[in-house]
Amino acid sequence: MSTGEKVNRRRWWPAAITWLPVVLLLIGVANHLWLVKRHQLSPWLGAGFGMFSTTDVGSTRQVYLTTVLADGSEHWVELDEPYRDTLLRARALPTGDWLARLSEATFQALEDDASVTFPAKPLTLRIEIWRNSYAPETLRPTAERLARGIVPFPDDFGN
Repeated sequence: MSTGEKVNRRRWWPAAITWLPVVLLLIGVANHLWLVKRHQLSPWLGAGFGMFSTTDVGSTRQVYLTTVLADGSEHWVELDEPYRDTLLRARALPTGDWLARLSEATFQALEDDASVTFPAKPLTLRIEIWRNSYAPETLRPTAERLARGIVPFPDDFGN
C-alpha cells in the first residue's frame, strides 16, 4: 500500500465514523416502525418513537383468555404472578410467538392452581388481544382486535 492510499483512507474513515450513530438511529427507527405496522407493537414500547401521538399504550389493551368447554360453556381465566409478565409482553407485542408463550403460561397456571375446576372437559383456549381507538373528528371509541389465537388443551391436562 502506497503512502497516498494510506492518506486517502485516513481522510474518509473519520467522516464515515461520524455518520455511524445517525445510521444506527435510522435503523432503530425503521425497525420500530416495522414492528408497529407489521406486528402491532405498542408505539409506546421498543424505543418509544411516536408514543405521544397515540393512546395505544400497552396498559389500555385488553387481553381475554377464555376456555371453551365440551358442554359449550366458556370461562374466563385470569393470570397472576409469575405468569403476569408473559401476559404483559404478549399484550404489548401480540405476535404468534407471544400468543404461544401465553397459552403455555395459561395451561401451566391452570395446572398449578388446584382451586380451578371446570364443570366439563376443557377443549380449547381462546386468546384475544384488543385495543381501543378513537375517531379523530368525534372521538368515538371503537374496539379493534389485534390478535386471536385458538389453542387446543393438551391431552394430558388435569391428569
